[in-house]
Amino acid sequence: MEPRHRKILQQNRAHLVKTLDPSGVLDGLLSRGIFSQDMIDEIKSSGARRTQARQLVKDLETRGSQAFPAFLECLHETGQSSLAEHLESGNPLPCSLKSSVFRSLLLNIV
Repeated sequence: MEPRHRKILQQNRAHLVKTLDPSGVLDGLLSRGIFSQDMIDEIKSSGARRTQARQLVKDLETRGSQAFPAFLECLHETGQSSLAEHLESGNPLPCSLKSSVFRSLLLNIV
């Protein structure tokens, strides 16, 4: 994966884990040769949706140069176009978890 794509995924990991529905994306990545069946099985058996999403993003970062574009295509195909468009822009996605933790820390300091 290209470093700039890896950076986009890393910057947006928390939001991806929170919102990504990995079910259809996994099949698309398998059919495109990005993930092997063993990788898909491991992700599906990893637990709840958020855990699966976290593992998907982690594994995606280790794949080749076509992994990121293929991931975006899969997002579009599975009705997650808004997520794909945010990633395509290269901007970090909002994460309410980050802001609530930050607010909490600020309140504890004051």
